[in-house]
Amino acid sequence: MSLARKISTMTLGLLILLQPTWGFANRNDTYRAFGDNAHPPLVFVNEMGQQDGYDVDFIHLLENEGAGTFDIMLLDWDNAKENVAQGKGDILIGVVDTPEREKFFDFTEPYLETRLVIFTMRSNFLIRSANDLVNRRVGVQRGDFGEDFLKSHLPNLHLNRYTNQKDALKALSEGELDAVVGSYFIGMYWINQHNLHGNIKVVGTPLAVNSYSLGVPKGNTVLLSNLNVGIDHLKKTGKLKQLQDKWFGENYFLREIFGNPRLMEFITWGVFGAIVLIGIVVLFVYSLRRKVEVATSRLREANQELVHAYDVTIRAFFSALEKRESGTANHSLAVNNIALEIGREMKLSENELLYLHWGTLLHDIGKLAISDDILLKEGNLTAEEYEKIKQHPIIGYQILQGAEYLREAARIALYHQERFDGKGYPNGLKGDAIPLLARICSVADAFEAMISDRPYRKGRPYEEAMAELVRNSGTQFDPRVIRAFLQINHSAQESVALYEKFYREIEGV
Repeated sequence: MSLARKISTMTLGLLILLQPTWGFANRNDTYRAFGDNAHPPLVFVNEMGQQDGYDVDFIHLLENEGAGTFDIMLLDWDNAKENVAQGKGDILIGVVDTPEREKFFDFTEPYLETRLVIFTMRSNFLIRSANDLVNRRVGVQRGDFGEDFLKSHLPNLHLNRYTNQKDALKALSEGELDAVVGSYFIGMYWINQHNLHGNIKVVGTPLAVNSYSLGVPKGNTVLLSNLNVGIDHLKKTGKLKQLQDKWFGENYFLREIFGNPRLMEFITWGVFGAIVLIGIVVLFVYSLRRKVEVATSRLREANQELVHAYDVTIRAFFSALEKRESGTANHSLAVNNIALEIGREMKLSENELLYLHWGTLLHDIGKLAISDDILLKEGNLTAEEYEKIKQHPIIGYQILQGAEYLREAARIALYHQERFDGKGYPNGLKGDAIPLLARICSVADAFEAMISDRPYRKGRPYEEAMAELVRNSGTQFDPRVIRAFLQINHSAQESVALYEKFYREIEGV
């Protein structure tokens, strides 16, 4: 805790002891409070030209409690900070405490908790954490905590600075940026306002979780103590919690996860159904391990029941596979994500994308029938053990092909280990004889395997893995699928140009 905050806390204690009831020493004073004019839903000027937001209502709560009169002035963030730092204002509204800012301001007790997150396009699968921002086009609000954070943790990162987070997210949606680093509250407000849930997502875990406070000029301990008395009273009376519920509500953070708040009730029931189905499938897996033929017969008999819950059932299957081999379900999800982006780039039909979705999630389902001593073996496999592992595409096909709606998914499971040059398995198919959806799965499967960490090795860098795909274009992989894969990598345009040139040389164009 800073010296100023310790002093304010001591002063708060004295005020409580000296006053018989709660109150302020100078309730008639007028304070000039400066804030951001474009930081919704926290503080902003609305379409009617009125001051609006959680922070504005919070200041009015302090005013109603007798803290004094507040003259609120909303400017762009840099000017707001400068006015208070230079003594032209008394209070800076809505600020995160950082070592740099502590040179100019003292901070009240927090009245909100904020999160700093990374926003990307939904088609992105390369940016997952702060380290992935290196050599990417990153946008921030000028003077915001996001800019301070990145300058501190990634000092060599070139930043594109915008007047507000709205403009940065607009640039992201128009393809001018690869990522935006900023406040979760503000970002979600603009995503909701402009219906961008289908275009923009939040990735990874929060870069930082911060206390959100009022700032006062350095050394103004009387005003600081006065404000802390008010904040403490608002917390104890529950008025601060009521204000947070009004602006954010208990489901605010769930909106980004589900994309559309109206789906929440449906998804709640879906999760309950999934839990029930997973329990059934776990029991079902034991019989699969004993006898694949019996398990396949039971799956066929259950097909009528499962046909009304396709996606939930499919996810239950690969969750069951996760019980056998740690990491397989996450691998399948990642392969699914990459494969669908390739499919969209190749302009597949809605039905084809649906079959690709199911097939990539279940492409390794045949591993359910491989014994633990082979599947979970840590050392090298013998030739005989490897031949048994190579049976998993056939077993997966046997498991899935009995369900009518999974026929195309079964073909993906059967052929995803085939090679474009005919040297793959189990049937040694070549070129277009391999179903297109299986060829797409093969590329996504190989790329995800190369970039992911394994107990016995580290994942390869994205660019190196992409180069490996290009080198094997026309031999292991379908050149058309590789071309589509390169086109979706919008986060590395220079690399795409390099690989396209290499690709043309291989193809002889």
